[in-house]
Amino acid sequence: MISTDRWYDEITGSTATLAQLIDGTDLTRPVPTCPEWTMRQLITHVGRAHRWAAAIVTTRSAVPIPFREVPDGKLPENPREHGDWLRTGAAGVIDAVRAAGDEQVWTHPGPGPASYWARRMAHETR
Repeated sequence: MISTDRWYDEITGSTATLAQLIDGTDLTRPVPTCPEWTMRQLITHVGRAHRWAAAIVTTRSAVPIPFREVPDGKLPENPREHGDWLRTGAAGVIDAVRAAGDEQVWTHPGPGPASYWARRMAHETR
């Protein structure tokens, strides 16, 4: 079984790689593995997903929080802030899951431990 710390490392590492990739890049460029998406759509999705999971865990929500209502879920206009915005979201979900541990929250398959979100966000970020 993979440890939660390993999931945290994956979230941090994959987010750092993505933040480095977008530095100075054309955000209208298509994502090779998701040609229907632009780089802007990808980084917005990842950054918002981290914040969404963190909000669910932090509030110990029993229901999904609407994705578009996530606090700080919009990609900053200033490109120099994009990397920090991504890294902040990753740190937020890790901190939230660490604090909650196995307390019950909403998860895709139903009520489950908050630690579910470490694995889910590691996969989402990769």
